[in-house]
Amino acid sequence: CHTFLNIEIYIEIFISNTIFFNLFLSSLGEVNKKKKAPPRVFCDICDCFDLHDTEDCPIQTQSPDSPPHTTYHGSRSGERPYCDICEAFGHWTDSCNDDQTF
Repeated sequence: CHTFLNIEIYIEIFISNTIFFNLFLSSLGEVNKKKKAPPRVFCDICDCFDLHDTEDCPIQTQSPDSPPHTTYHGSRSGERPYCDICEAFGHWTDSCNDDQTF
């Protein structure tokens, strides 16, 4: 009878140790999980990592000294006068005053 009690005690100890051991292993797994690194920023213009994003690239920002972009406020369906000699808008080729010959 005494031996039977010892076996029951050993079984209880084994079961409780197994439960604690499994809990211990699962807690180790949570600690050892690698945290995902944040995505690296990349600039398509400079072709470099970790300095800045393409949207924040200093090369693409317009300097204050540069002239503003031109905009055409005319009708889209209307025909704009263009000169093939000057290669500029504003007058027709037949009314060009440029006397240079190429």
